[in-house]
Amino acid sequence: MKKLSAILLTVCMLVTSLAMFVNASPHGIIENDPVAVPTATPTIDGTIDEADGWSEPAKMNYDTCGFFWQHNPLSTKADIYFAYDETGLYYAADITEGLECFDERTGEDMSGKNSFVYSTGEDWIDVNADDPTEHYGYDGDVFGLLVDPAEGMINAGFSSDYTPWYMIGLFEGEDGDVAKMYRQKINKGDITDVEGIEVVGTKTETGWRFEAKIAWDIIIADLEAITYGDVILTVDDIIANGVVSKVAGMYQDRFYDEEAGEVATWGRYVTAPTSQVDGTPGHMGSGDLVCSCGITLVAGGDAYENPFIDVKDNHWFAESVKYCVQKGYVTGMTENTFVPNGNITRAQFLVMLAKLDGVDLTKYDTTDAGFEDVKTSHWYNEVVCWAVENEFTSGLSATKFGPNANITRSQLARFLYVYSEKNGINVEGKADLSVFPDAASVQSWATDSVSWAVDAGIIGGVAKDGVNYLQPNGTATRAQATVMFKAFDAFRK
Repeated sequence: MKKLSAILLTVCMLVTSLAMFVNASPHGIIENDPVAVPTATPTIDGTIDEADGWSEPAKMNYDTCGFFWQHNPLSTKADIYFAYDETGLYYAADITEGLECFDERTGEDMSGKNSFVYSTGEDWIDVNADDPTEHYGYDGDVFGLLVDPAEGMINAGFSSDYTPWYMIGLFEGEDGDVAKMYRQKINKGDITDVEGIEVVGTKTETGWRFEAKIAWDIIIADLEAITYGDVILTVDDIIANGVVSKVAGMYQDRFYDEEAGEVATWGRYVTAPTSQVDGTPGHMGSGDLVCSCGITLVAGGDAYENPFIDVKDNHWFAESVKYCVQKGYVTGMTENTFVPNGNITRAQFLVMLAKLDGVDLTKYDTTDAGFEDVKTSHWYNEVVCWAVENEFTSGLSATKFGPNANITRSQLARFLYVYSEKNGINVEGKADLSVFPDAASVQSWATDSVSWAVDAGIIGGVAKDGVNYLQPNGTATRAQATVMFKAFDAFRK
């Protein structure tokens, strides 16, 4: 019995040490500051010319990296640059190899044992035994970019899943160095020659560097495929000023193992966040999922600056107001006031819906909406015509639309429900409304839409004295409207 206990204890210790060896870092992460990504069109020639309009660099180093599947201490660092234009994502890295390093467990000086390794073909070193198509692209040093544009995967609940991986390796060619790109986790394979891909790299005295471009249509299609159609973005969703995306730099570091007489893996390092979305320390876990993307990209070159004196960072609606303003769905009542507790009218809410839809309303300039209270000269005529034509609403009566009437929570749910139904968005979900003490006040015409909106997380309860009330006939405030609209935008994708 004592012998068995000793064996079990030894096994547990081995498993624990292996888990630490494979998945953990010896330190916490100091996350990169958000990177303001400029609108620019760099020339992809491998030089990383500052005049091309690149961002300030994100850092891949001891402080910013998690040591995932580490075999040896980090002996590499990199400066990573970004730029956007309407056609694609540009990124570049200047990578330094062979830094001074020490094994933190044994104190052994490992300096000089690792240097840059050219690739010669596809990865055979770290192939997944259960699935030979799963590997790191190439068999030399590989820089990978994990991409979650506009936080589409995080917002859709895919934080513990893989993003598309874009892996770059450098080969020796007859006429100079040749950089290649390999796509992993979805539509796997070498994509160097695919239209929309550009990549150029070269060996340097201290390591290597590259510049690359991936067309947005490739990234968007890969994102849709890897989420089984749940995340569908447009270019505007990604590059609109202030939109946040998450990425990570993954470095699969190789070296020549003299004892074995072949190339081997030195370690894998990822620019991770200080903490993951669920609060787990960033250096824990596998390091290769959406939640490990530790570089925040802010589109447009400038981070969002809140212009509203009545919206504070600690307000429950602050993020939703920011989201809707960044998306262009809503503006303030003045340049510096949002009036979050003010009511939103039926016409104002339809404007938000039209902006989400992207419809060109100018074709309704002279159209008669068919209501006594909507004239062609009214600012809301076009949006009412659009909504009626597409049967999103039929008005309050045959002759009245009520454009200036404050929208109720039930009406808001109805607008979104019918819009979804007409546009192929799932409306099958139904919540049990009986959990709300005022459920009986939901009118019959609104039952399906309100129960769907609750199930979809678009409408929640309004707390009063510790009790959540549905308040279906209460008017929606501007702040509530942004919260509901942000939730709907995430649901529809």
